[in-house]
Amino acid sequence: MKKWAYTNHNDLSGTDNDLLTDSQLYTSSNLADDFTERVMEQVRNTEIQPASGQKLSEISGMQTGRTLKRGLKWGSSVAAVIGIASLLFFIGKSGTVSETLSTPPQKPFLLANQWAKLGLLDAKILGVVQHPGIEKTDKGYTFVLQDVVADPTRLVLNISITDKTGHAANDAMSKFNTSQLEIHDEQGHNIGELKEIMPLASDIYGNSGQASLLLTYVFPDEGPGSTVVIQGNIHELASNSKTEKVVTGDWSFSYEADMTAAQALSVTTDLKDHVYKTPDGMKLEMDQVMHTPAGVTLKFNTSLTGEAASLISANSTNFSHDFGVMFHFEGENGEELSRINSYISGGIIDTSFGYTVRSTEQAGKQHWTYYFKSLPYDSRQVRFILDGYNSPVKSNDSMTFHPHELNEKPAVFSAQGDVLKVNKMEIKETKDEPGISGWMSVSGEFTNRFSKDKWVALDGQGKEYKVIFRGAYTMDEKVIFGETGNHANEAYLIAKGMTELPEELTLRRVITDKRFTDVNWSFDLPKIEVKKP
Repeated sequence: MKKWAYTNHNDLSGTDNDLLTDSQLYTSSNLADDFTERVMEQVRNTEIQPASGQKLSEISGMQTGRTLKRGLKWGSSVAAVIGIASLLFFIGKSGTVSETLSTPPQKPFLLANQWAKLGLLDAKILGVVQHPGIEKTDKGYTFVLQDVVADPTRLVLNISITDKTGHAANDAMSKFNTSQLEIHDEQGHNIGELKEIMPLASDIYGNSGQASLLLTYVFPDEGPGSTVVIQGNIHELASNSKTEKVVTGDWSFSYEADMTAAQALSVTTDLKDHVYKTPDGMKLEMDQVMHTPAGVTLKFNTSLTGEAASLISANSTNFSHDFGVMFHFEGENGEELSRINSYISGGIIDTSFGYTVRSTEQAGKQHWTYYFKSLPYDSRQVRFILDGYNSPVKSNDSMTFHPHELNEKPAVFSAQGDVLKVNKMEIKETKDEPGISGWMSVSGEFTNRFSKDKWVALDGQGKEYKVIFRGAYTMDEKVIFGETGNHANEAYLIAKGMTELPEELTLRRVITDKRFTDVNWSFDLPKIEVKKP
C-alpha cells in the first residue's frame, strides 16, 4: 500500500504531530542511570517471531483453551512486537520517559510505528481513525471505546477495560464476550462480521498483561453506508478467568461511525474480464478489487462443472468450508507479496486477515471476498497467480495389513501422491479420548492436504470402524506428520470402538482432501492512482 510522502514509518518528525499527541499523557522525568540497559536486556530476552517465513502447523483432535469461529484470527506475535516497539519509538522521539507511573495513564495509546505494524498508518494519516471518547463505568470497571477505524475494508475497534485502580483488567479483556458488540447499518440491520481479535501489549515497562483489545470486523454482504452504528450491549465482564466468575453491570453505548472520509478515498476496479476454467472444470470468475485507506478487498466467483463437479463428494456437508482457491501475488520483479491457501518451503507471507464466502442465486456458484491489510497495486505492478484449488473428493484407496506383524515391518499406504505408514497398533483408552479403540501410530508425507480426509477400517469379518486422526501435522509443500525425517510428532489414526486387534485389517480412504494444481493462469491487477484528501 502506498505510503504517500513517507519512506520510513519511524521517520515522522515534523510531519504529523497528531500521531504523537497521545504520548503526552505520560509524565516525563529523568531516567535512572541503568534504565536503558534494563530495557535492552528485556528486549534481548524477548523472542519476536518474524512477520514471514514461518511454517504453519495445524493441530487436530486437541482441546484448546479458547475456541474461535472459523476464519477468526487471534493475533499474538504482533502484540509482542508492539509492546517493545512502542517503548523504543517513544524514547527515540521524546528523549525521556517516566521510569514508573505513580498513577495509571488515562488511556493506552498507539504510536505511529504501531499503526504501521497493524497496516493502519495510511488510515491514521488520512483521517480515517476516529476517537469516540466513549467511557462507561459500573461496578468498579471502566469500558473505553478509544479508537475506531471506519473503513469499507475493515472496521477496527480499539477497546480497553480497567479496574477500580485504573489498571488494565486483563481477565475482562482476555475473556471479553464479543457477542455483546454488534455492527449495524442505519436501518438497524447487523452488517458486521468479526474476523480478528488482537490483544495489544500492556505495560511497556515489562509487567505482564494487556493494555487494550483490537477487534476487526468486515462487511461480508453489502458495503456499509455513510454511517455505521457500533452498538454495545455490555452487561457482563469476566472478573476471574480461572473460575469463570463474572460481574454484571451496564457498560452499554451506541456510537455512529462516519464512513464518508474512507469512502471518498476508496477506489474500486472492475475485474470481470478475467475468467479462467481449469482443465478439470473449476471456473474462476474475477469480480472486483477495492483499495481503501485501511486495506484491500478482492472479490471473485467459483463454480464447478464437468469432471470437477462429478468428483466432489456428496458427503461434504459444508462445501464452502471445505473448498478453497489457492493463489498468490507477485511484484514486478517476481517477489512474493502474499500467498493464500498454498504453501512453499521456507514459509509464506500472508497479508490477508480473513475471507467470507456466500452462495449465489446460481446453483453451485460461490462468491468469495478476501480481505488484505495491504496489497500495493497502487504504487507498483502486482500480478495475481492462480496456484490451483483444493476440495474433498470421493476416493477408494486402501491397503490391507496384519497388525501383529507391524513390529517387523510397517504397513505402507501409497495413493495419489500420498504416503502413509502404520508403524504399530495397540488397543487402548485414554482420558481425553474415551472408549477402547485401536490406535495406529502413523507417519507420512502427503501431496494432498489431508485435513479433510475421511478413513474407515474394516476387520477380517467385514465390520467397519470409524477412523479419526489425532496429532499434529505441518503444512509445507507437503503435509508432514509423525516420525518422518527430522519430524517427530506423535500422530495416530484411531479405529473407534475396536476392542481387540484383528488378524487382518483394511484401512480405506473414502474422501481425499485433494489439491488440484493443473493450472496455468495469471493477470496483472490494473494499477490505480489513489485519491488524496
